[in-house]
Amino acid sequence: MGDHTNQDDLTTAMALMQQQMQQLQQQMQQLQQTIQAQEQAAQQQQEQQAQTVPIGTRNLPCNIPTTRSAISAMNSASNGDFMTQTTDGAFELIENMAATSVNKNEESDFSKKGNKQPFAETVLGAEENREQSASSGATAPSEPAETLPVRVYVPKVPYPIPPKHMMDPISAEQLAGFRKMVRRLPQKISFEHAWEIRPLHMFFKNCRESQEEIKALFTEALKPSLKVLPKVDDPRKFVFPCSIAGVEFKEALCDSWSSVNLVSKAIVDELGIVDVEPSQVKLAFANSSMTVSYGTIRNLPVQVGDCVLHTEFQVVEMRNDHEMPLIFGRSFMATVGAIVDMPNKRVSFSNIKKKIFYKAVPT
Repeated sequence: MGDHTNQDDLTTAMALMQQQMQQLQQQMQQLQQTIQAQEQAAQQQQEQQAQTVPIGTRNLPCNIPTTRSAISAMNSASNGDFMTQTTDGAFELIENMAATSVNKNEESDFSKKGNKQPFAETVLGAEENREQSASSGATAPSEPAETLPVRVYVPKVPYPIPPKHMMDPISAEQLAGFRKMVRRLPQKISFEHAWEIRPLHMFFKNCRESQEEIKALFTEALKPSLKVLPKVDDPRKFVFPCSIAGVEFKEALCDSWSSVNLVSKAIVDELGIVDVEPSQVKLAFANSSMTVSYGTIRNLPVQVGDCVLHTEFQVVEMRNDHEMPLIFGRSFMATVGAIVDMPNKRVSFSNIKKKIFYKAVPT
């Protein structure tokens, strides 16, 4: 197939060269017709000189783009003889090559029709050449062939998992994340179902908690969390200033545990209050002591700020009369609208003035 292809290319190249040579002759004839009569002698001299110059050294016209490629093909087909020929020699060489090409085409047609001997000889010759090359390769000194490095896969050693008793317990951060995920689940969900639908196991990787311990943590996390309040000290006692019959008392006690208002007998005698009704009311104090009221004072005016309140008092005998001379109970606090602010340790009377606060004092 390779010989036939070369022959076809050679035939095509020769036909193209003949066509280009004809075009060159036509151009030269047109050029001769246009040249003036006085330059005919010079033109003939140049043509004679061109006949003696080899084709390979000529300056071909630029308006024939395929001339150089055709000349190169002819030169390679003639083993370099075409470029050294004159014009007449070149035409003779082309005719000889064309005749040779025709003979080769006829031989190739004859081999296609049924003559298998050239192909068999070619095959035998190829086998002989292979045997010779093999024998020459066997006798020739063998060169060491370069071998590529072979990469062998080495599996990684798995990280050793320590036994359960050597693992650390679950950390506080992991436990907080576990509880947060559990609280998002329905309240009545079982541990087994939650273990299947939620990745709860990821919080216990490399932890020593057993399945039963994890279930206990799950049950504990489902319980509603109780808020723990910080412990606060005693806010002490709440006192406020007041006046009775023109006498000012700087520290009158507000006692939310008392159901009645108390005044000492010494204060009643000092104020000169004589309108005291006899009473047999028994009073129980926080220290579990009992006493009988000396009497009852009805509607005693008490001034607190800009307001006057008619208050009922029980007269009792007290020790240290001047330290706690007056005690106002729940009835008085309800009348003045007392608001006890325990966090800030102060009390205000909303029915008198909301913005006036009375701070607690030590007991």
